[in-house]
Amino acid sequence: MGTRGRAGSGPVRPDDPSVDAKIGSPCIWSNTFTNMSDDSVFFPARVHSIAPPEAAREFQLMQCFCFDDQSLGPRETVKAAGLLRALARGRRSTPTS
Repeated sequence: MGTRGRAGSGPVRPDDPSVDAKIGSPCIWSNTFTNMSDDSVFFPARVHSIAPPEAAREFQLMQCFCFDDQSLGPRETVKAAGLLRALARGRRSTPTS
C-alpha cells in the first residue's frame, strides 16, 4: 500500500551544488531522491517555495517535480528536474517616444 512521504523517508540531494542562472534565460536543475524505506512512499504535489522570501521574488518557477504527485518504490532512486528563469528586478522597460 505504501506510506505518505515525510521528512526522513530518504535523502534528497541536488545533482549540482549550484546552478548558473542567467537573467531572462531558462535554467534547469535536478535533484536525486532516494527512498530508504522498505515500503513505497507517496509525496503529494505541493506549492513550491524558494527561501529566503527575498530570493523568491527573483525567480519564475516554470516547471517543477513538486507540481505533480510523486511515488517511489522501496529503495528506489529517481532524478527529478525543474525549470526556472531569473528575473531582472529593478529594470524597467520603458517605451521610447
